[in-house]
Amino acid sequence: MWIGPLKAAITLLFAFVPLLASAQTAQNEQLRQVISNLKSCVRTHAAEAQAAGVRASSAADYFARMCAPSADVESVGATPLGLFRTTINAEWDAFIKETGTTR
Repeated sequence: MWIGPLKAAITLLFAFVPLLASAQTAQNEQLRQVISNLKSCVRTHAAEAQAAGVRASSAADYFARMCAPSADVESVGATPLGLFRTTINAEWDAFIKETGTTR
């Protein structure tokens, strides 16, 4: 007799999986957009940071203030620890390598 409720539960489970997957996809796309905006901001302000004498050890703090992610960060939910700092440091390092200067 309990097969009916079990069938209903399984059907509901399969119905929710695509909904959860689409929500995760939208969240991932929002995170990609926030990261893209952060990279763009670092590149936009890299020359002035270099002129101001920003070093690798303080680049993340400098750009975090300069390029503080907007409220969009809240829409992406939890992010891996250090994701924004790592993104900033990678863009700063790439800028330094491209310009052939030292940090």
